[in-house]
Amino acid sequence: MATNERLYVLFPHQVLPERDLGQLALLIPKTHLLQVLEPLAIPAWGASRFEILPAGLGESEAEQLRQARESFREFAAVHQDHCLAASFTSETFLRQDLESRLDIQSSLKGREAKPPEAGNRQMLEAALFLEVAAEFDRKQADLESDLAEAAHLESEFREILGIGDDDTIEDSLETLSPPLASTRAHLSFMLSKRIVSWLRVFSLAPAASATLALVTVTQEVVDEIIDRVEAFIRRHPSGAEWSQAPPAAAPCIPGLPSGEAAEKLEAVQREDHYLDYRRGLEALLDDPGNDGKQAAFRGAAEHMTKIMEADFGTRAPQCPVKQLVLTSFSNLSLADFKLAVDPGGDPPPPEWADMPAPPLLCLREPPGILLPDED
Repeated sequence: MATNERLYVLFPHQVLPERDLGQLALLIPKTHLLQVLEPLAIPAWGASRFEILPAGLGESEAEQLRQARESFREFAAVHQDHCLAASFTSETFLRQDLESRLDIQSSLKGREAKPPEAGNRQMLEAALFLEVAAEFDRKQADLESDLAEAAHLESEFREILGIGDDDTIEDSLETLSPPLASTRAHLSFMLSKRIVSWLRVFSLAPAASATLALVTVTQEVVDEIIDRVEAFIRRHPSGAEWSQAPPAAAPCIPGLPSGEAAEKLEAVQREDHYLDYRRGLEALLDDPGNDGKQAAFRGAAEHMTKIMEADFGTRAPQCPVKQLVLTSFSNLSLADFKLAVDPGGDPPPPEWADMPAPPLLCLREPPGILLPDED
């Protein structure tokens, strides 16, 4: 990666349903996924749109994580409750594994083994939490993919029967209603801990000194960050502030992901209107507070949306209405950003003091639109 190239990183999640990956593939130049231990699966159609960003863990740390992760899996297999297990992995599985290792070393060597330093242990706890959260997210992503496919089949069946979305279904077909729906509540599960853990692990990544843009798919992440940054500014008065650009249209290609849709995606990204969108996004990230660049980006996104809707159709179960919203920070360093979000963590890397706080690009549902689990 060139030193001046912007690095778009999914934050603070590592695993998303393919529907979300499909829309990110269209809207973000290339999204990087932070990987701790377990290899993250990138769909074949997204090989050129996503890239793995490995955490910079040493072999000894990685081995401790593997042991603690196995302890979690054994617990989860017995109790069948991944949420419960995830809620105390840091306090239980890592501690038990480290204590058992220290006991064994003490017995074999005949002297007391030295426990890991507090900072190193804090990092291991964060890495373990991300591993457990990613495992939980994989199961949710698989479920959402299955439900999205079921919704697609139901939509086709309705079309064959000539039943519109607002039509009443006769008694003989009442089993089709209400439609199957997925829930996205898992994206907000233990969100504060997920954000803190992600930043701690990311600080070790080889690309942690690159120019960053953080990408998220839930508004709750943005709200959490803003709350913490505002609290930090109150504790440390300065000229730091945050701002949010007006939302831009976020088009998608109905049917993503699939082989045919991937070909459509590649075709779209060669068109002039997409290149205008890309240039508008980069220009806005370079100068987020510029009203002219905000308007230019919104115009490019709206133009691209209209062309794509004319070519591929409008909203579908696999292509929900979305917005892309940019939140940016001024007079705030990446080190300050880390301290605001993780005040109890280790000091940030020294080079972060000279780097600006990263902007947040949020792919969200428009306000006032109910999610399936809110109906």
